[in-house]
Amino acid sequence: MNRHLLQLCVVLSLLAPSFAAAQQPQLPRQSITRYEVTLLGGYRNGGSLQGFEISPLKSFSASVKASTSLAFAIDVPVSADYQLELWGSRQNGDVETGIPLDGSHTGAELKVSYLQLGLVKNWYRSDSVAYYLAVATGLAQLRLQALTSHSESRLSASLAGGVKVFFSDYAAIRLDLRGYWTGTDTRSTTLAPGALIYFRKNLLQAEASVGVSFVW
Repeated sequence: MNRHLLQLCVVLSLLAPSFAAAQQPQLPRQSITRYEVTLLGGYRNGGSLQGFEISPLKSFSASVKASTSLAFAIDVPVSADYQLELWGSRQNGDVETGIPLDGSHTGAELKVSYLQLGLVKNWYRSDSVAYYLAVATGLAQLRLQALTSHSESRLSASLAGGVKVFFSDYAAIRLDLRGYWTGTDTRSTTLAPGALIYFRKNLLQAEASVGVSFVW
């Protein structure tokens, strides 16, 4: 065999794996979950609380007014399309009660904060769009300003769904719809000046939020 032809064959055999790899389709960058940090602003609906106040004994209902909220999410990949998510959200809202719980006013400030840990499942429709579902559990912190300077921490859970729209390799717009359950139907009490407050109804809330995710 001609020596030049032999050298050509050797060179081609060495380059063959590189050509084969180049012909294989590459997975879209967004089709595998990565680390994400998201900041969101949203709107949370009210919900309501029911209970009774001791000293003196008075039943009450409290309607939580819908208001804006702020949230954050930290997502850590655990597989090709699952993430472990730390979710936090806070609402500085108001309640309107059926009786003046502080002796003079039927309205009061109510701060409701959630801190939860959950699992996110992603479905990738293209290189730029991903849909997801998330379940989480953790704590809700409630502070009824007119009654007490202390906060109540209760068990909470949430179910969420949404979409991530990637506008670059490292950033996305995230739309999130989330429902919250908080176990306020317990015999725990909220200590207030001259009164003990017993809640007898669980708190249900819903939240819609939008934010920017930073991805790497």
